[in-house]
Amino acid sequence: MKQTFFLFFFIPIVLFSQKEKYWYAFHQEVSENNAIGFKDYQGAIMLKPRFSPFTINQKFEKIIALNDANNSQYTSYYVNKKGATFGLDSLYVFDFTYDVELEGHIRFSTGRYLDSIGVFNAEGKIVIEPIYNALSRVNNGLVIAKKGAKQVHEKHGEGCDHWSFEGGKEILLDTLGKVLIDDFRDDDLHLNLYSLEISKQENTAKFRHNFIGVDQKYYSFISYKEEFENFIFTNLKNIRKDNINDYLFLNLQQSKSKNKKKKQDQELWKALASSNESQISILDFTRFYIDYTNPEFTASIEKYLDNANQLIVEKYPVFEIQITTSNTMVSISFIRTEKGYKICDYSSYKYNSLPKPAEPPAARESQSKE
Repeated sequence: MKQTFFLFFFIPIVLFSQKEKYWYAFHQEVSENNAIGFKDYQGAIMLKPRFSPFTINQKFEKIIALNDANNSQYTSYYVNKKGATFGLDSLYVFDFTYDVELEGHIRFSTGRYLDSIGVFNAEGKIVIEPIYNALSRVNNGLVIAKKGAKQVHEKHGEGCDHWSFEGGKEILLDTLGKVLIDDFRDDDLHLNLYSLEISKQENTAKFRHNFIGVDQKYYSFISYKEEFENFIFTNLKNIRKDNINDYLFLNLQQSKSKNKKKKQDQELWKALASSNESQISILDFTRFYIDYTNPEFTASIEKYLDNANQLIVEKYPVFEIQITTSNTMVSISFIRTEKGYKICDYSSYKYNSLPKPAEPPAARESQSKE
């Protein structure tokens, strides 16, 4: 990997507020192409519009991945607020988009198939060497790494080369690349890295799963999945029409105040009032639709979003449940917040015949014991 440092000439500024710490993306047509640049909060241009839309950032905080089309010579690199560039032609690209900074760190790749992944800090220093098959984004100063996996290629016709990793070991690192846990298996528990507690003895609190670290201490994390299942089967019956607002996320609170979705509201009340465990099936993580045409809403959930205005799902996961009645299926999505799980979306479908709903976890456990 080439590591090149040179400086842009930025206007020096002193950051005082949350708003001032960002530069904001703007679009402009340059040579018949859509180009992206960045302005500060006062509108001063800090980076001229010459970057391709592969950069999905809406805000530039500390470090950003860019594809530079200056003078028709395309180069890709990372740049920080001091103007230093690094990681030339070593960008981490997934699904045709560049990685987005989280907690002042960003991933890079030196391999053709994203098989040699490392991490830069905001100063442009390599803090995790590119020796891993896969790395998560930084969450709570922690990174989940995969190492020693085998790359498997699947060809489905000419020009197709889909691939994935099999096997290998999952490891938990800190942002200095130090191995904290040498065998970190999630086992589909969806562990909350922000819930980390370290102790000399095993932590037996509810929903916690323990791992022995290389320092022989216990590292425990809450399972989002188990926490959400418990919420549904202990709290869903408490949601009523007179207290529904306490269980709505900000987007639905705004919609409710504007008297929207009245017909679907009735289906929601009906499903919640009549539901029992046999009618409820819990799905895995799901998407959360963000209405970018509604600036009021986007601004109200800014803390839930990264610098590309995408939900930080590692911190605020979204789960979906389906409630099946005799002729209706109601789908309800919940987002995890600091104040518990809140309803962020719901819809209803009427059918002549419905598939048999999945058994709740409690029912499956009792059957397995028998």
